[in-house]
Amino acid sequence: MRRAAIAVAVAALAIGLTVSAAAGAGRGAKATAASSVQVERNLTYREVGGEKLELDAYIPLGDGIRPGVMVIYGGGWILGSKQLSGPMAEMLAERGYVAFAMNYRLAPQHPFPAAVDDVRASTAWVRDHAAEFGLDPGRIGAIGGSAGGNLAAMLATSGQGPLDRGSRVAAAVSWAGPMDLHPDLFGPDTQPYLDAYLDCFFSPCEESKIVAASPISHVDPTDAPLFLANGDSDILVPPDQATRMSAALDAVHVPHELVIVPNAGHDERLLPPVVGPSLQFLRQKLGGAEPSPTPGLTAARGGSGVLAPAIVVSVAALVVGAVLALGRRNRRRRRLRTAVD
Repeated sequence: MRRAAIAVAVAALAIGLTVSAAAGAGRGAKATAASSVQVERNLTYREVGGEKLELDAYIPLGDGIRPGVMVIYGGGWILGSKQLSGPMAEMLAERGYVAFAMNYRLAPQHPFPAAVDDVRASTAWVRDHAAEFGLDPGRIGAIGGSAGGNLAAMLATSGQGPLDRGSRVAAAVSWAGPMDLHPDLFGPDTQPYLDAYLDCFFSPCEESKIVAASPISHVDPTDAPLFLANGDSDILVPPDQATRMSAALDAVHVPHELVIVPNAGHDERLLPPVVGPSLQFLRQKLGGAEPSPTPGLTAARGGSGVLAPAIVVSVAALVVGAVLALGRRNRRRRRLRTAVD
């Protein structure tokens, strides 16, 4: 299967996923039903190759300068849009953060480093426009799950020096984010996503690219504090991804927390034990936001708000991953037939 055909299939699924979420989400600003959050949508933070990349800003009503959080959706680096980050961004804004949900370019049409470049650019843009949002440019964090967790960790580990400059963040939360992208550390179910993201469908993945895309490779003493969570039975992102990252952060004395959730895989069972602690971690590192009145999933509206989009995109990503894996097997069979003939 050619890359263009794969990209078309992925784009079609992504559009199908986001149509319902985007319905009624017009341009401009609006307040939520509770009138506690103002949303400014479709703000262009970057243009690449004629493509406008946009973000939505979720701003708590009222006066004051507040910390901010970049909310990064998952989907195996191949699916999703900023609408999927909306429920989490709104929840954070209700708790006193200025939250930003950004689009980033997706693989396989845009392999690494496109997504990393985009989330870094969105962070730098937000910092440059902090006054427009009532944002404290020195207190910006990031949160993401799965591929979004990888990108949040990349924000935490990329670059050196002060955490209040450029695209640096002051804290990050990663839920089941891949930390070391060497293919031999993952099972066959994860390989199609790595192939798409690292652009190695047709040839072995380049070692230099694997290292560059892995947060664990960038760990140094100037990194932002990290909250790491993983399910102990996750077959897509094994728990040793989080434990090895924790050890690497320990070695250079970067503050962090590690939570391994028993009986949880790459699914909704991970979130109930970690949502509350994640919010507490952000409060400790960023300060200035109100604590959640109901920790855990009750804060996520019983799972219908934060969880539903994540579950939908995870299932869709699994379907696309199966298609990519089938294409990969078919290519191998054709090569074997050619060799035999």
